[in-house]
Amino acid sequence: MPGFSRNQALIAKALVDGEKTAKELRDELGMPLHELEGDLAKLIKLRTVEKLGGYPTKYRAVEAVRRGVMGEKPTEAHIFRAHVIIEGQAKKKKDLEDATKHMVGEMAKDQIVAVSNTLQDEIIKEDAFYTNLIEADVAAKRLEDIVYFVLTYGPSSIELEPMEEYTISPNEAQGILMDIASVLQAYAANLVQKDLAIKEYRKQSKEIFIK
Repeated sequence: MPGFSRNQALIAKALVDGEKTAKELRDELGMPLHELEGDLAKLIKLRTVEKLGGYPTKYRAVEAVRRGVMGEKPTEAHIFRAHVIIEGQAKKKKDLEDATKHMVGEMAKDQIVAVSNTLQDEIIKEDAFYTNLIEADVAAKRLEDIVYFVLTYGPSSIELEPMEEYTISPNEAQGILMDIASVLQAYAANLVQKDLAIKEYRKQSKEIFIK
C-alpha cells in the first residue's frame, strides 16, 4: 500500500470489517495507544479512515477502502514470490468450513501482500478430525512482508521462487525482529491468560464443592 506504514496498513485492514474504538484496535493489534492514535490521525488526514461521532469515539475505513479498492495486485515491484500451503484442522466440519472461508477472505483483501490463485481442497475426515488444504501464490515487495504473511497465516509450507540476490537493510531487519517479538509476546500473554482462567475455574470449583 504505497505511502502507508506497516502499522497504518494493519489499522486500515482492521477497520474494514466494522467500526472500532482506539482501545479496541489497541487490544486487537497490540500497538501502544499513543502510537495508534497518531497513525489514526494520519489515516484520517489521508482520507483512508473516518472518525465517527458518539462516545467512546469510533473509527472505520472509508467506503472506498471497505469496497477493497486498496487491495494490491502482483506487480514487478513484488520481488518476493512464493507458493504456500496452509493446513486446516477441526473436530467439527462446520468450524473448519467457517475458518477456511474467513482465512481466504482475509488473504484476498490483505493490503500488505498480494495473494492470488487461491485453491481450496475438499474437506475430508481423518480419524477424529476434519482436514483440508489451502494453496495460494503470495507476492511481496519486501522480505519483511513475507515474514508478516507467515506470522499472520501460519502456512505449513512455503516455497520461494528463484530471485536475484537481495540485501536486507538494518531497518528492515529491525522490523522483522519486532514482528516476531510481537507475535511471541502476544502468544505468551494468551497462554498466561488461559492459565489464570484455568486456575480461577479450579479455585471456584473447589469452593463450590467444599460448600
